[in-house]
Amino acid sequence: MIPARIILCDDHAIFRKGLRATLETEASIDIVAEAENGLECLDFVSVYQPDVVFLDINMPEMDGIECLKHIREKHPQTKVIALTQYDEKRFVKQMLKFGANGYVLKSTSRKEMLTAIHRVMSGKTYLAEEAESQMLGLEVENEPNKLFPQLSEREKQIIKLLCNEFSTKQIAEEIHLSTHTVESHRSNIFKKLGVSNIAGLVRWAVNNGMD
Repeated sequence: MIPARIILCDDHAIFRKGLRATLETEASIDIVAEAENGLECLDFVSVYQPDVVFLDINMPEMDGIECLKHIREKHPQTKVIALTQYDEKRFVKQMLKFGANGYVLKSTSRKEMLTAIHRVMSGKTYLAEEAESQMLGLEVENEPNKLFPQLSEREKQIIKLLCNEFSTKQIAEEIHLSTHTVESHRSNIFKKLGVSNIAGLVRWAVNNGMD
């Protein structure tokens, strides 16, 4: 049997090395490259033409959702398994929408990782247990907490202002709060959405239809 050629894409080197060590002892697996962001991943996909890409969602340079779009456009035969933290399940819908073949948590076991690879290689979809309900046709739009964090009206207001390039001081003046309180809201928003900067916040707002 020819080993499945795998690319690991995650911006955390320690996690990549751990995942490589977990998978490469399996004779049916060949780790051909490691990438630390979406741009580097696309280069490696072009060079190695892998069977499967394990793709982190939240990365610098180019995130997993944008990288997935390019892979689907240029390398439709490549299978993509999304890698995510437990509290990033809100992004599953986006990854599935743009053609991910599977979804696993970074904390999942070696056995489940191997099962995910074999499942997508056989042309099926593999989802972590936490995401199964979404593939069973449940009305996720009526249960927003399954995919999206619960945002207060104040947080939504601040998100819109941040996306419109308001500074902390300008936001404080606009909604009559202290700069310290605005900074606290901003920090909580970033944590809830799993973003690290304004660019990531804007991308999240666009992807999720926040006007």
